[in-house]
Amino acid sequence: MPETLKTIITVLLSGGFLTFLQFMINRYDNKHNKFKELQDEFKKGLADRENTGKERYDEHKEAIEELRKAMLTLSTSAQETQKLTSAMSELVVGLGQDKIVYLTDKYRNRGGITLKEKAGLESIYIPYHDKLKGNGYGKIGFDYCMKELPIISEEEAIQRDKSQ
Repeated sequence: MPETLKTIITVLLSGGFLTFLQFMINRYDNKHNKFKELQDEFKKGLADRENTGKERYDEHKEAIEELRKAMLTLSTSAQETQKLTSAMSELVVGLGQDKIVYLTDKYRNRGGITLKEKAGLESIYIPYHDKLKGNGYGKIGFDYCMKELPIISEEEAIQRDKSQ
């Protein structure tokens, strides 16, 4: 038998190899157990957090319910406010149109418009048309007064109004 083979057989039969093998097995078991311990600790921590969350929810359940009710009330208030704002916007459009029609009819019947009246009419019409999206009779009368009517003096406007 070669000398190397005898040495290997001697080492294998001696306790050194078995000790080394036992060491490796123990090392594996320790790592596996440590992993299992960490896994169990994590699961316990997770369960504790869930229990704590449930306890805190139960402690604050009344406050949470009141907050939910308040939010529903706010939501309802916001919807009511939106409806009211929409209705007011429609009302303002209607009033704007009525005022524009009244003034443009007055200036058309008179046959002229003053510079002040032209500026006043424009200050009503621009928000009515651009911001509130009004149109119809308001636009027709406005365009007529701005483009077709001659500009007259204040005195002449007063005279023409008295003669009607």
